[in-house]
Amino acid sequence: MPELSHLDESGALRMVDVSEKPETLRKARASGRVHTNAETLHLVTSGAAPKGDVLTAARIAGIMAAKKTSDLIPLCHPLNVSAIDVQLTPRVEDSTIEIEASVTTTGPTGVEMEAMTAVSVAALTVYDMLKAADRAIRISDIHLLAKSGGRSGDYVAPGHLPVVEDSPEGSALPVPSVIPLPSAEAAQASTAGAPDDSEAADDLSGPAEPDIEPTVPPEDERPPEFAGAAMPGDGRSGVGDDRLVTLQLQGGLEVENITEALRRVYERDPGLAAYDLAAVDEGAPLRPADVEAAAPIIAGYSPKVLEALYDREAEVSAALSRIPPHASLAGPPGSIQWDALADLLRAAIGREIGLARATKILHKKRPSLIPVIDEAILGYTMRVAGPLPAEPVDCALKVMGTLKQDLDANAEVLGGAAGEVEDVELSPLRVLDLAIRSLA
Repeated sequence: MPELSHLDESGALRMVDVSEKPETLRKARASGRVHTNAETLHLVTSGAAPKGDVLTAARIAGIMAAKKTSDLIPLCHPLNVSAIDVQLTPRVEDSTIEIEASVTTTGPTGVEMEAMTAVSVAALTVYDMLKAADRAIRISDIHLLAKSGGRSGDYVAPGHLPVVEDSPEGSALPVPSVIPLPSAEAAQASTAGAPDDSEAADDLSGPAEPDIEPTVPPEDERPPEFAGAAMPGDGRSGVGDDRLVTLQLQGGLEVENITEALRRVYERDPGLAAYDLAAVDEGAPLRPADVEAAAPIIAGYSPKVLEALYDREAEVSAALSRIPPHASLAGPPGSIQWDALADLLRAAIGREIGLARATKILHKKRPSLIPVIDEAILGYTMRVAGPLPAEPVDCALKVMGTLKQDLDANAEVLGGAAGEVEDVELSPLRVLDLAIRSLA
């Protein structure tokens, strides 16, 4: 059970001491809804409500409430709020008023409560302004849409992102939308010249994002899909490389590129796997269709980042299933089948290890294991039939159990990796350590 920060060791309420926490940029966005009827909503949109301008009054009330949150919620900290925005949007189609509030501060704690308080008081003000016309007005769906900053990282509410219309189950899975790119530099992650740990593996992954000059087409030459979108490399998205896809988190946080998303989770620059792109032919530019097919991840985009953004393993699984079949963790294109690798990555998620970290460990510390894992997973893919367990830990045990059999049965393939597994009890979890955490 997670600890509650507002309770001390004896269970008594307390105000959390944030005096030692650093002041960082914090943002939060919340929303809510007011339900009424068509006649009452018409009073709002026509300006004929008896008490006056409903939307303006509610907007000002929401802004004032955000500034008074610490007076209303007993254990909230007073904050120097730097920006508050409250928007109310009448929806004629279902006779509702959508309310959305965003709050920004630079401080030691977040502004989620300020955003939700703004929405709540704005909704109550709408009720007060219209109750004489409609006693059946109802307030609903007040919730946090997104937050950024702080030790807990970023959050985006499930269902708040664009929908995958062609998902296998036909369900609405939230994923980032993808801007089709006219071309993209290909980079392949592979190793060479490393038969054992006595020498380092050559990094054949191609240039990393900071080393590639942006090649963004002029605005008048961009395809229609680019209209109104922040283009990588044009100064608006903060990405200096048209090889990366801007994450369009609609109405959410400004997580605009893979580099920043990884940095927020890992609190450092991302490793090799963040730039692990593979084309059908090594070095060939990816076509727009290739980039679209890779949505929402370019091969190597850490599952841990996805989990942090969406906080739901189902979305991670769905995203992994969209990696193009020619992408490869290591070795020549096609050396790993992604459906099996997806299970390995879900195992990594179960151990709170992201793909960027796992791949970096393998490339730097255990390059001799990479061909072994390639062969094992390929063999696993060829043999396994039927659905795998849904739980990540079960997937880990099943994948690693099969990998253990492959390692035990194929001494020749082990080759230079023999020293890695000599005199080691190869339990499934031990093999998992070998595969994605490495031996310390």
